[in-house]
Amino acid sequence: MTISLPGLYGLEVVMAGLIHVPFLGEIKIMTRSLLAVEIIEVNGQYWQAQQVCAIESYDSSRLSETRIPSQFVSAIPPQRIPVVLNGTEISWDPKPVYLGFDGQYPLPVELTDPRAIDSDQDGVPGVTVLLDIPLLGTVELYMVQSSDIAMIGTLDSEGGRGQIKVQELAQETIGSSHIVFNRSNQLIPQPEQSTFWLKPLTGNDCQSVVQSFPPLALQWMR
Repeated sequence: MTISLPGLYGLEVVMAGLIHVPFLGEIKIMTRSLLAVEIIEVNGQYWQAQQVCAIESYDSSRLSETRIPSQFVSAIPPQRIPVVLNGTEISWDPKPVYLGFDGQYPLPVELTDPRAIDSDQDGVPGVTVLLDIPLLGTVELYMVQSSDIAMIGTLDSEGGRGQIKVQELAQETIGSSHIVFNRSNQLIPQPEQSTFWLKPLTGNDCQSVVQSFPPLALQWMR
């Protein structure tokens, strides 16, 4: 089967994990990122330009809701990465993404660490995630994160699907608006539940990308 790869796409990246949260215990989480993608061919090499359009977060707790502010999404830089197509197998290895700090290890653990930066430009070092909890209201979590993933799957005329390989995923909570949450909790990736879907589109503006994907299946969360 001959596949023409260059074109416009939407990319759904689903990351699953386990984490222990104060008040809530161990919960399952799924984060879905939706990206606008264009793939081109230059001298026999495929290149993918991508920009994150939206991030959705889900968890198994019925006592909380996690929200990713638009400033967090805007803090993620666009990328241009090589794509490998071997028959119908497609794979790519994006560059690591550092949020809320300068990329120098170990990760900061305090708001006052000079390596912590205000990536989302909301006036607080790190990137801010919102946690809605009854009785406590909305808690702001100020976080730093380093992520390095690779993707490998199968491509056909309707796009591509496959698994996420987590090469590194580290994060720290460097502060919060409620003292109980001023500590970091280890995130344990669940690669068997982490997937991608590359979907051909006629237009890849962010509105088209977000509208083109159905609601995320959440059976694993139950």
